[in-house]
Amino acid sequence: MKKILLLALIVGVVFLYGCKEDALQEPEIVVTANSLSLDPAFSKAAVGDEFVLSVMAKDVSPIAGWQFSLSYDPEVLEAKGVSEGDFLKGADGRTYWVAPKMNPGSIENAAAPLLSGGMRDGSGVVATVKFVAKAAGQTDLKFFDVKFADSNAQEVAVTSIDGVVWVS
Repeated sequence: MKKILLLALIVGVVFLYGCKEDALQEPEIVVTANSLSLDPAFSKAAVGDEFVLSVMAKDVSPIAGWQFSLSYDPEVLEAKGVSEGDFLKGADGRTYWVAPKMNPGSIENAAAPLLSGGMRDGSGVVATVKFVAKAAGQTDLKFFDVKFADSNAQEVAVTSIDGVVWVS
């Protein structure tokens, strides 16, 4: 009987330690060419914290515009705002910033077409998103309606890479 209790105690301690947030290991993310991702892809925050995530274009072939929407758990996070990054503008470009529709649980149709200065390739920040951590929990940040386009409004293939936020 003592052996069973000791074994149960050891299993319980191992289980509790294994379930601690600090014991969680972030999976490795491989960001591919022509991708849109969050930086950082995995974030931790305390309830009440404000934090900013960058929406990053990575190794893109020439584009003249982008669009994305992002979903999250509105019980865990509140989106406070989205700002355009400088990736498309470069040194000499002008864009038309389309502010997204902000809903509880989603940011819809953030977009920017390039109005002047040709097309852009490479990597950079297309937007930043400010969040407030509302309650303890975990939420996936999932991209949807992601589009890259060239100067003829033809879609350019893009891979979106989702993220996660843990709030304690």
